[in-house]
Amino acid sequence: MHRYLIRRCLLLLPFMVAVSFLVFAMMHLIPADPAEVALRSNAITPTPEAIALTRHELGLDAPFWSRYGQWLWQVLHLDFGRSFITRAPVLAVFVQALPATLELAGAAFVLIVLLSLPLGIGCALRENRLFDKAVRCVLFITVAMPAYWLGLLLIWGLAVGLAGFEVAGRESHSAVVLPAITLACGYLGTYVRLIRGNMLAALNQPFVWYARARGLPERVIILRHVLMNSLHSALSAMAMSLPKLMAGTVVIESVFAWPGIGRLCVSAIFNRDYPVIQMYILFMAMLFLVSHLLVDIAHAWLDPRIAKGSGR
Repeated sequence: MHRYLIRRCLLLLPFMVAVSFLVFAMMHLIPADPAEVALRSNAITPTPEAIALTRHELGLDAPFWSRYGQWLWQVLHLDFGRSFITRAPVLAVFVQALPATLELAGAAFVLIVLLSLPLGIGCALRENRLFDKAVRCVLFITVAMPAYWLGLLLIWGLAVGLAGFEVAGRESHSAVVLPAITLACGYLGTYVRLIRGNMLAALNQPFVWYARARGLPERVIILRHVLMNSLHSALSAMAMSLPKLMAGTVVIESVFAWPGIGRLCVSAIFNRDYPVIQMYILFMAMLFLVSHLLVDIAHAWLDPRIAKGSGR
């Protein structure tokens, strides 16, 4: 198990180096000059002399490989540079906005778990009945609906009609409700369908027939046998959805003016603030890789044959 863990951790290094190079190269290939953008954002006329001076201050006049090596060395020391627009440390700005995104993604994840489990189980136990068809129809509509449009519908239908209900910002605890619902709706249908399919497959297994032949109550069969054998893949998929929820907050935070890293990234894209964009992409890449690593480790811990088989 220890060798498997070390091997999996070492595999992250080349992936992160490749991601860092791609991120830096993409920022280098963008045609807009960040020095000119920074000058215009600070209401300074971008004369050739001012652009040259700003490029020197930002280190943009150095060769590509020199800048990449220096930037990678700084990243290894958790120095992601300074914002081209505000000149504030990127890490400090990012850390300041991160709790809001974690709150939003966490609230959406709780909604997904609390709703997908009973809905998936209920649809499986009432296969092709009115409840099953109605739930699948509603979830199909919510999954197909663009997140920004669903958010606007919720703002118009709920927030406008309810006095004192927060529509934008993060001033009160109720402000997270609408963005969390909007974010969760995009993933709820997937996990309800997954749990429903797993439940239906488990209900047709021989161990269920044997349990019924023994005279066990249907409730015991469902809770102890069918449900426990249906949740493994669903829980793994839900755990893997956390990075997706973090990445999916970009649109939601923009619609609801939620002060998280998604909105920060959108603002950085419009302002050509490359250090902030690089920080966001690297963070998301690391989040996805680490989540995959944790799921693999959990599977290897639950089934030691995985770790033994990978060492052959």
